[in-house]
Amino acid sequence: VLVFFILSILLFKKFRIISLISIIISCITHTAMLPFVAIYYFCKYVSNIESIDNIKLVIATLLGFFSSLIFGPFKNKILLYIGDRRSDYNDDVLSSSFLYLSFWILVLFVFYFQCIIYNFKSKFNDPNVLFAISMLSLILLNLFIGGYSTRILAFSLPFMLILIYNFAGIYKILTVFLYLIYVFVYFYMWW
Repeated sequence: VLVFFILSILLFKKFRIISLISIIISCITHTAMLPFVAIYYFCKYVSNIESIDNIKLVIATLLGFFSSLIFGPFKNKILLYIGDRRSDYNDDVLSSSFLYLSFWILVLFVFYFQCIIYNFKSKFNDPNVLFAISMLSLILLNLFIGGYSTRILAFSLPFMLILIYNFAGIYKILTVFLYLIYVFVYFYMWW
């Protein structure tokens, strides 16, 4: 599903029909793709608006918080309303721990810090960065209201890596180093 979504992003400018087919395939394969596709293309729309450079980060963050409410406490109500059989699933047992998500929360706050220090307005014109900020904000709020952040993190990992790639010099090096330690510890614990 992720491959079709990324393919649709890569082919959007030159091959819109193939891009649209890829989006349709990803949404048919997994129904949860529809909101994520909508979030991504909303971020793409926001990234192209020149007059709101100062508030693009705020919009992406609020979009993540709103999405967290939709995928968290309101998910079962929405699924029940549309008659979906998964409306009675209990995601509380699937929610991720603070320790597991702490690295990604750190990445979000490092990005915010860099925005304050280095005035990163040019980064807000990249929809991949805005989408990563939305997903990290979603994960941050899920820590407090519950929700299944692991699946969202797995889906948005390529965008998180794009975000880290956009970090300034030493922050990028330190974050990649910490990411490698994080992956090693995670792998060791599950081995």
